[in-house]
Amino acid sequence: MSSPPSAPASPFPPRTEPPTPTSIVKRLYFCRHGETAMNAAGGLQGQGSNYELNDTGREQARCMAQVFKDLEVDYFVSSDLKRAIQTAEVSQKLYPKEIPLTIEPALKEISWGVWEGTRTSELDELVKSWDQGDYNASAPGGESPIQVEARCMPAVYALLKNRPEQNIVVVVHGRLLRILLSSLMFRNLDYMSTLTHHNCCINVVDCIIETDPSRISKSEAAEPGPQLPFANLSRLPDPHVLDSPRGNTCHASAHRPSQPTFSHPVGIKCIPRVLDYRAHLPEHMNGYI
Repeated sequence: MSSPPSAPASPFPPRTEPPTPTSIVKRLYFCRHGETAMNAAGGLQGQGSNYELNDTGREQARCMAQVFKDLEVDYFVSSDLKRAIQTAEVSQKLYPKEIPLTIEPALKEISWGVWEGTRTSELDELVKSWDQGDYNASAPGGESPIQVEARCMPAVYALLKNRPEQNIVVVVHGRLLRILLSSLMFRNLDYMSTLTHHNCCINVVDCIIETDPSRISKSEAAEPGPQLPFANLSRLPDPHVLDSPRGNTCHASAHRPSQPTFSHPVGIKCIPRVLDYRAHLPEHMNGYI
């Protein structure tokens, strides 16, 4: 009698083991939505631009769904913009079990204000301001990175602290991903400009949650500091990340703030396992071999 076929191997490292008997580990898959016509045109697409996926974006979403259908997933979350919802729905519908999809408005893209839908050289000056540490700078009538961080991080921590699920797929947006990942992993925004992203990329972050307050160190409670459990913050210690075509080499901006720009809860450590993963995408869709 033949044995049943084995499940496909995961392309990602195993989930981090809980370091204490009272800690739990949740895995968050942060994904960017598929391509839209505005993406293809190179225009700025913030929360004021609610485009649907184009043909390429739908194909990218199907490729990403093929990854998740073979993984353990308990919950899908999306921003409230069409391009993110449509991307998440493809994975939700293909998944072999009935898994809920929650729409979270706090995870929408940054607002580009009057620049929405345009291509402007002024963006370079804005990004330069951010790289120099001015995270209050924004497009005219738009949001600053600090405003976006204040909006989206409570929603992320709510997933970690209030939801029972341990494997959560979150489909969001490019600039929001830069802000969210820099804040979550480094507890500042210095790394957002060097965290790359592509349509339907997957970022894998393991979040260790200590449930026993007595095990949280006094130093962490007093000053949480960067989350990464290694000293050299310029590189991320995972082969999927360090391979040049496969992810990020993260460098801080020239300006280092003395204090985090958001009040992060204690007892939660977030470890990047894979960033900007896109081996599931064809090369002509920004995939890699």
